[in-house]
Amino acid sequence: MRITNNLILNTILSNLNNNFVKQLELQEQLSTGKKINKPSDDPVGLTEALNYRSILASTDQFMRNIDRANSNLGIADQLLNELGNLIIRAKEIAVAQSTGTTDSAARASAAIEVQSLFEQAIQIGNTKIGNTYIFGGFQTDTVPFSSGGIYFGDSGIKQVEVN
Repeated sequence: MRITNNLILNTILSNLNNNFVKQLELQEQLSTGKKINKPSDDPVGLTEALNYRSILASTDQFMRNIDRANSNLGIADQLLNELGNLIIRAKEIAVAQSTGTTDSAARASAAIEVQSLFEQAIQIGNTKIGNTYIFGGFQTDTVPFSSGGIYFGDSGIKQVEVN
């Protein structure tokens, strides 16, 4: 096979052109800080990058879900502790009134205090976080307890997706 000067020159020019194109691609990667600037740069790598981006977005959403759930659980725990304290106080009043040594004025005063404790318990049960009632199950936009203590919520269990 005969190698001409023209063939050698074309090969050199083709190699120089390829090197120049590769240099431009590398400069673009350096200037943007991205390995893939257009889909044709690396179709397989682009697919993987989009998959990782999707995973990161869902992980961020899971973290927001966890933070919101922890906040809601903290508030619910605090409210249930307050409710427990109200029940303890009501029990103390009931024990004190069961001795039979109290007069009618003391019993009337105790009844007023127990009514106040009952109203506080209703207020705790009707606590909202944002625009939702936390003790109403899935009925988050309806007041869970009436002033008489009737429950209007449901038995739905709220679940949060965290993974």
